[in-house]
Amino acid sequence: MPKFSRHCLIEVCVLVALLSLMWTCGLHNEAIAQERVRCAVMVNPGESIQAAIDRAEEGMVICLAEGVWEENIKIERSLTLRGTGRERTVIKGVQEGLPVVWITDSGDAQTVSVGIEELMITGGVGECADRERLICPSGLLIQGKAWVEVVDCFISLTALHGVRVNLGQVKIIDSTISRNKRDGLVVVSGQATLTGATISGNGLFGIRLWGSAQLMITGSMVHGNSGMASS
Repeated sequence: MPKFSRHCLIEVCVLVALLSLMWTCGLHNEAIAQERVRCAVMVNPGESIQAAIDRAEEGMVICLAEGVWEENIKIERSLTLRGTGRERTVIKGVQEGLPVVWITDSGDAQTVSVGIEELMITGGVGECADRERLICPSGLLIQGKAWVEVVDCFISLTALHGVRVNLGQVKIIDSTISRNKRDGLVVVSGQATLTGATISGNGLFGIRLWGSAQLMITGSMVHGNSGMASS
């Protein structure tokens, strides 16, 4: 029987342990990836995002393929809208006076929870469709009992604000709000959290807070705008 030195045995044990750890991590990462790509519905260019939203069940993940959609959408139920990347999946607003993506509750006591992931929001045209209700051509409008998480998105070149929150809550993670005509982020008596976000190059203020608005910023940059305001 061949003899092994203690040093060699230690090296073999370490190698086995490393291989075991790599195998375990590989399985874990594969499970995460499988969970991440699970889509209930896939929408391709030429198909309507709004139609998919209207048909969606609560909590459903709607995935958008690579491409550009020229439409304004309204979300009134809990779901996730996921693109293939902020440079590859684009929603461009074209309807006069309306936000590109409008998220609001359905009027009952139920809170709407929405995820917006890995896409670009741009466009929006004209003047406000309803100034009294603050319905205007921002990139993303969040109203009422709506809790929204924006992850790895680019909100740019909108006709008004990048993101406007009226009473709702938003968490903006690893996303950029840039080059919008007016403010980057407006929060009216709502709550906003920025984590790894960038707000830059917007026409007026980077962030504007009104009423009882609350803001938390972690590891984010706000620069190259007119400033930050609260009222």
